[in-house]
Amino acid sequence: MTRLTRPLGALAALALLALVAAHPAPAQDTTPTRIAIVNIDEIIARSSSIGEAVRRAEGTLRERQQQVDEKMEALRQSREDLARRRSVLGEEQIRAEEEKQLRLREEIQDLQHETNKELSRIQQQAMPPEVDRIMVAVREVALREGYDMVLTAEFVLFHSERVDLTPLVVQHLDRRASQAPAAAPEKKLSAARPARQPAR
Repeated sequence: MTRLTRPLGALAALALLALVAAHPAPAQDTTPTRIAIVNIDEIIARSSSIGEAVRRAEGTLRERQQQVDEKMEALRQSREDLARRRSVLGEEQIRAEEEKQLRLREEIQDLQHETNKELSRIQQQAMPPEVDRIMVAVREVALREGYDMVLTAEFVLFHSERVDLTPLVVQHLDRRASQAPAAAPEKKLSAARPARQPAR
């Protein structure tokens, strides 16, 4: 599971709980309440449309993490090299290597800070629309199948496969995504030409 799928699953689970709490079954209705469950983590893992959104959001994170890994490897090699050659190096050379290691540590810290900021931004801005899509799909499938309440699987001790709407929600999400109109390509605006000066 990636760094984004777990927070996305948690957000969706909380949203689903809030939806259940906000829409309790009518007290005067004597019809047996039909309850279903969904597995949010499975929906995220199995839905190609949700997975695509997560992969897009993680693109910049993977790039930053690769930069961190490369600098950490350079720092490790520098430390090993200095430890091996310290006895034959002069004070100036040792100081230069130590300064190089200090710069690498600072660069790693900066990159990690930027990565955490980007992760926070994605979780706050890019993921909520995907949570909304999951909530809409769960509601529409539940209404279509005649269920009154949907719970997340992580809060249910036991359930039969008959009441698991996860596969239907995945199908619903991906079908909706395939039917959505493709986004129009962005038009590149040509650079404005400077006005010609009148001939004198």
